[in-house]
Amino acid sequence: MTCRRWITIFFATWAVLSGLLVLLAGVALNLPFRKWLLPYLTYCACGIVLAPALYWARRAYDRPKSGAMRLAAVIFFFLQIFMLALAFNATNLGILRGTMTWRDYALFILPGSAVGSITVYLMGRRKLEATKNEWHRMLKPNAATGRQNQD
Repeated sequence: MTCRRWITIFFATWAVLSGLLVLLAGVALNLPFRKWLLPYLTYCACGIVLAPALYWARRAYDRPKSGAMRLAAVIFFFLQIFMLALAFNATNLGILRGTMTWRDYALFILPGSAVGSITVYLMGRRKLEATKNEWHRMLKPNAATGRQNQD
């Protein structure tokens, strides 16, 4: 899949899901429609950052260690950006006070992102290695027939 197509599909999906998130939050919090635009735009900006970064990480999936490290780095930085957008919007909409947001919640963004990215690295590497081993097994010639396995 080309970079342009990947980014287009990913961002279109991200924009729709961000719209649903903002719609549900706006209805649940009984916010006027005009206050929904800024949160929607900030979440769409997160998607603009995430789409090419994930494409870059996917390009290394044939190398499990490198692919998992790239994916973990992308997830780490994305979580930083997304959590900051979430905190900004919660403060801007008056859901949380500014001092409370930055004093109480911002302290957990960095450690939470680190734990999340380490988890993604470990799970991603395990999955990518299993996939690579499966491909090698399928492409390995069968000793009895001399032909490739057709599993």
